[in-house]
Amino acid sequence: MTILQSGFMKSGNFWLWNILEAILAEAGVPKRSFIKQQPIYQVSKDWNLAFEGEGEIDFVNITRERRLYVIPPVFMWPIEDFPAYAAQCSHVWTHSDLMEGREPYFRVFDKIVFIVRDPRDIALSVQRFDGNAFRQMFYGTAPGQPVEPAIGWDHNVEGYLRARAQFGIHVVFYERLVHDWDAELDQLLAYLGLALTDASKATVAARTRLGEMKKKSALHVANGEAYAWARDLDPQRQATYTEIHRPLLELLGYPLDVAAARERPLPALPIQLEREAC
Repeated sequence: MTILQSGFMKSGNFWLWNILEAILAEAGVPKRSFIKQQPIYQVSKDWNLAFEGEGEIDFVNITRERRLYVIPPVFMWPIEDFPAYAAQCSHVWTHSDLMEGREPYFRVFDKIVFIVRDPRDIALSVQRFDGNAFRQMFYGTAPGQPVEPAIGWDHNVEGYLRARAQFGIHVVFYERLVHDWDAELDQLLAYLGLALTDASKATVAARTRLGEMKKKSALHVANGEAYAWARDLDPQRQATYTEIHRPLLELLGYPLDVAAARERPLPALPIQLEREAC
């Protein structure tokens, strides 16, 4: 089995990576890796990357024109035979959109797990992430910049939702991982066709709790909150960013104002999409 995980930047991708890795380890699934077989992997061990072990991740960029294996943001190289690449991996990470012209490259994966997060929280997370020294070194970002909307989130999410039935994509909601962990984990396990004992589930939870994630990468993990935008975005940005994303926020059941956010409603796929995937 080869799993592709995807999600818009700062949607909880690092968390999802660690959850899936912990599940596979507890289930006794053998680990396969393309990147670890490449000469650049040994070189990357001496790099000061965003977090320890980043060079071990099979990360890909998928476009119509090229497929690249990547150690972000330092290295990228074309993949000549994509099905052969996927066959050498057990777990692959991408941020690439699923859109027309790219479908054949997504079909080579046995399972696709897509994570969704409130784009207003993504906007806050991007601002915080862009202020760190690592991002400044490679991208010239600077601390204290104003929060900008998560432009591209709607296109990214809509692409995966439209293709969900065709590709058998499993959607994970960041907010449900925060507030409904047990149910979200059970659904993920059922999708992967893996069974874990209660003790193994507890191990997965312990290995991926907020404190452990912060130890692995403080750059990627802050407070692990849902709907922080209701507190940390000013009223004007709250209203503006909600309007930018309103159709998809409504479709997925995200709160549209501060009062609703305080009730902590959990997003979900609409019944129509659930039926289409059956």
